[in-house]
Amino acid sequence: MIFSSINTSYEIIDFFEKFHFSISNDSISDLKQSQVFEGTWNRTQLFSTLKIACELGKGTLCCFAHDADPIYIMTQK
Repeated sequence: MIFSSINTSYEIIDFFEKFHFSISNDSISDLKQSQVFEGTWNRTQLFSTLKIACELGKGTLCCFAHDADPIYIMTQK
């Protein structure tokens, strides 16, 4: 699941921390460098989709893995 937001990446992290999610590794990644691409069979298509979602949300994305763990927070820089 992917959702885009008009909130800043820091506001998104604050939201998750309030619900006791823990931050590991880099808390925010650049869209091009995100770990969400690891194991992706069609990286070009996924990047295109995420780029559009990022633009619609004014720059912040959250991507949930199929089991809702982990949650990737990305920005477009």
